Amino acid sequence: LNLKDLSEHPIHAMDPVSFNVGGKIFQVSRYLLKKHSETMLGTAASSGYSSPEPIFLDGDAAIFAQVLIYLRHGNITLPVTISKDMFIKELVYYDVAIGPGSVKSESEGRFMLIENQTRVLEKINENLSVLSKFDPCFQKIIKNLSVLSTFDQCYGSQFYSGYSEEGMGKLADDIHRKLHEHTK
Repeated sequence: LNLKDLSEHPIHAMDPVSFNVGGKIFQVSRYLLKKHSETMLGTAASSGYSSPEPIFLDGDAAIFAQVLIYLRHGNITLPVTISKDMFIKELVYYDVAIGPGSVKSESEGRFMLIENQTRVLEKINENLSVLSKFDPCFQKIIKNLSVLSTFDQCYGSQFYSGYSEEGMGKLADDIHRKLHEHTK
């Protein structure tokens, strides 16, 4: 069956709609599709289609899985295995509206994380610079943080991959608090 045959079958509100994309079967809630009735995929929910046979879509299953995530959440950070340009072409093909900034590649997300981590390290470095005037131990800490910051900028965020942005901010705040306790 294809999308043009949809009007021939009665609808059951809670039934999932099945798609065969690249030989892989996807079952999608009719509710999700109805929320996006203006899309090609949404016509499956609004046209009365109901059949045990999946709707055949000539496409890439890995990209289609990401399209469904995008429909559910309204934004996505794509894995490195999927090209942002190809993903956007698929969204256009399915008539899915693309919001500004709603599609990011994993490398864009990683770049933002590195920027945030670098800002946190700079904040820590500023606090330690002031405090190093009172205690030579802080000189060593500053030197180590400078090395970490340079390493991070050159080689990426693998070193900090276990920390969220909030976690890095908490780390900076904890160090700042400890330093102030030490200098009192």
